[in-house]
Amino acid sequence: INSARRLAHTPEQADLMEQNARLLITTWGPRVASEEGGLRDYGHREWAGLLSDLHHRRWEEWIALKRSQLQNNPAAFQKTAMKNVSASDAATDYVTQLPDNDKAKPVSEIDFYTIDEAWVNSRKHYTEAASANAVDTAVRLFRELCEN
Repeated sequence: INSARRLAHTPEQADLMEQNARLLITTWGPRVASEEGGLRDYGHREWAGLLSDLHHRRWEEWIALKRSQLQNNPAAFQKTAMKNVSASDAATDYVTQLPDNDKAKPVSEIDFYTIDEAWVNSRKHYTEAASANAVDTAVRLFRELCEN
């Protein structure tokens, strides 16, 4: 994001460059391109702002939905959880209804595109400096998880 902003000559250009950089690693454009065109997360990255703000929000919504489904209908939830799930079945939770689309398409109870679009249009600043040492973190986690 910061690299994209540095390419601009005016504040308006900087905002546009940032928005385009965010688009390329999330929705890849408008809803129809993202969902019908299969371009969502085409330029997938796992950068700090994406993990802490976008992916975290996606997971919160999905986990809340699954908890609700489990609480409201445990038998149906268990039946679904026990079947063999293909990659296309798993992707169903991530597809939302497209406007004016007469094709039969799975509809998620979560509008992930709206979540993604809010992040694309945000202007939250993310530091370029690492917040931790990856090797130190991996060693710490290994010790906590494997040595107990």
